[in-house]
Amino acid sequence: MSSGSHIHSLEEILLGFRGSVRQWSEEQGNPSLKFRASPVKSQSWMRGVCWAFAALVLCVFARHLIPQGVSREAADAALLQRIDQEVSRTVPGAMQPLTELVSWEGAAR
Repeated sequence: MSSGSHIHSLEEILLGFRGSVRQWSEEQGNPSLKFRASPVKSQSWMRGVCWAFAALVLCVFARHLIPQGVSREAADAALLQRIDQEVSRTVPGAMQPLTELVSWEGAAR
């Protein structure tokens, strides 16, 4: 059997299966079953909107209730001072203990 005939027989099998599934579903169909329409969807949509609004209000009030200890300018100045200290070091902080093992006066000669 060639691959073309295998494909053709597979197509026939799948078409027969599709037809039998459709026939079975038409026979089993129950017209008394009704799906809920849009009221449930709109209620869940409104519920989501309400929760989002509540979260927004909570965030706004939380920002005003939590005291802001340091101003933005002071925090920026402290950060710049720490950066300046790190940059001006001759040896990184992690390697500082190694500098105690070496005599720097003797190494300069």
